[in-house]
Amino acid sequence: MDGAPVAEFQPTVTHGGRFLQYNIFGNLFEITHKYQPPIMPIGRGAYGIVCYLLVVQWLIIGIRDVIPPPIPQAFSDVYIGTELMDTDLHHIIRSNQELSEEHCQVIGTPTDDELGFIRNEDARKYMRHLPQFPRRPLASLFPKVQSVAALDLIERMLTFNPLQRITVEEALEHPYLERLHDIADEPICTEPFSFDFEQQALTEDQMKQLIFDEAIEMNPNFRY
Repeated sequence: MDGAPVAEFQPTVTHGGRFLQYNIFGNLFEITHKYQPPIMPIGRGAYGIVCYLLVVQWLIIGIRDVIPPPIPQAFSDVYIGTELMDTDLHHIIRSNQELSEEHCQVIGTPTDDELGFIRNEDARKYMRHLPQFPRRPLASLFPKVQSVAALDLIERMLTFNPLQRITVEEALEHPYLERLHDIADEPICTEPFSFDFEQQALTEDQMKQLIFDEAIEMNPNFRY
């Protein structure tokens, strides 16, 4: 891409209007209404096409590092380090698939009720054909752990269906975290964040330069 404007891709409404589907060069993308059209392909990454979209809902993560390229002219990839990324979890678990048989032996094979949030019927059929395992109580796996509250918190965090899983707010109020929970030291922003700066029309080279400058700001030893 040379910074020239990209033709707008027209969406198809799916799932009763809850999702928008885009065909980007033969690749189908489904997004929710938390993203604001238009969608714009900006390049290719390790897992396929990389697209730009504006998130209209709050999405706050802790960025720990932005790894800079040697020089701006050699800028072809962006590596951003956050608190704990999905790829990190994959390496920690050391499994060849996201939900392995070993996981199911502990948390149990998902029931039809727990699979309710999965929209794709083929995915649900695949999950139903996995070997069936009952959920094992954590107390039997960790008999030396005396804190019932700790086991209860972990159990509720390991719920397969994210809609039934304990929320961050509920976890902070859980009895196990009572000694650490201090509502006076957990402020909530009273004013919405302004992301008007993201409305600027930037070329690819300008975007690269801004990301490069941010990476150098976080890694001053790379400054030249």
